[in-house]
Amino acid sequence: MTTQPSRKLSHRRLRPFPVERQVSRNAHRLQLPFTMCHLHPVFNIVKLTTASPNPIPGRHPQPPPPPEVIEGKDEYLVKKILNSKMFQGWLKFRIKWEGYGPEHDSWEYATKVYAPERVADFYQRNPAAPRQIRAATFSEIPFRPISPIYFEGKQL
Repeated sequence: MTTQPSRKLSHRRLRPFPVERQVSRNAHRLQLPFTMCHLHPVFNIVKLTTASPNPIPGRHPQPPPPPEVIEGKDEYLVKKILNSKMFQGWLKFRIKWEGYGPEHDSWEYATKVYAPERVADFYQRNPAAPRQIRAATFSEIPFRPISPIYFEGKQL
């Protein structure tokens, strides 16, 4: 399952992954990052190609930006929110990180995403997407006593 609107628009070659070991004559086990742990790491050699050391001569890829330190914690910048879902009663967002490729996209809990402008932009583009519904506590419910009901002069 991909975030692309069509399967043919999916990413074909994400990045070079080191070969861990040769499983058989026609299969290799790759070292995949944690974000791709849902994939089986063994691939047929037909699906693999050797990575060139420099795909575009003269171009040097820029390393991803370092995280910002906020209150002593590393915070990464959110480039775009791609999707949302409810997971065990909690809202999660599919995040595209600033300066990172699609292989680093990850699902994060909404409580850990500090990008209100990106969230507002996502819901403007996707009004039917799942949202977090805040449960009201009993003390916040406005309460006013009901006046007694009378029927034929008698209080019910």
